[in-house]
Amino acid sequence: MKLSYYSLFKKSYKINSKVRKIGSTSLTGLFFNRLSNFFLPFFIYLSVKANSITYFNFFLCLLSCVIFLNFNQEYLFLNYFCFFIFMLFDHIDGGLARFNNYKTFWGKFIDGLVDALFFSFFYFFTLIFYYKLSGDFFILVYGIIGIIIFCFDIFLLDRFSAITRWCNEENKLTKPTYIRKNNLLKVNIIFQDLNFILISLIFFFGLDSPHVIKIIYSFFTLLILSGIINYLVHIKYAHKNFNYRKK
Repeated sequence: MKLSYYSLFKKSYKINSKVRKIGSTSLTGLFFNRLSNFFLPFFIYLSVKANSITYFNFFLCLLSCVIFLNFNQEYLFLNYFCFFIFMLFDHIDGGLARFNNYKTFWGKFIDGLVDALFFSFFYFFTLIFYYKLSGDFFILVYGIIGIIIFCFDIFLLDRFSAITRWCNEENKLTKPTYIRKNNLLKVNIIFQDLNFILISLIFFFGLDSPHVIKIIYSFFTLLILSGIINYLVHIKYAHKNFNYRKK
């Protein structure tokens, strides 16, 4: 006998709220985490697998790129719609994996890869679209620097986590694979919320609006600052935790 929608909602909410708690994640992440629980029962009823949602998000990534390449202002709202749906589905796939207690390393790998691809391409094509309209070469260079720092930021997080697990396995340690309790990284949580607001404003005003230049500069500045903070914090913790000879 299948559970009712309300029963599935309560169960998924209880499981997922443990992962995303108030104060330990961005308000944006918290919002999409809670919102995803309203949709999870439908995917559970349909026996949809978590990885299938991740593959769909990859399709959204490709669709967003195609829309951007048309360089048509009328389609920009569709891109923001893709962005919003991606954020929602990115929490749905994790929620499904936790609900079904079926988390795989492949799922974690492909989910992180699709996240990196989507956000990198989305930011890049937003930047290119604006450059086509404005011809502002400086913002193009500044934005590309921000995107490169963002990509290396993702690489650093994965590398730190992988090497910590390796150290734990070789030396029978239990060091945390992700840095949570750090005041500087809490600042990055605020940056995540601000960046979501800024990317929303870009598409609200339209890329041909005179207000957008300040928003775009602010967005990429936060992206650069966030990356620098992550570099400094992880280098400090890596020096502290990995500074011994491997076996």
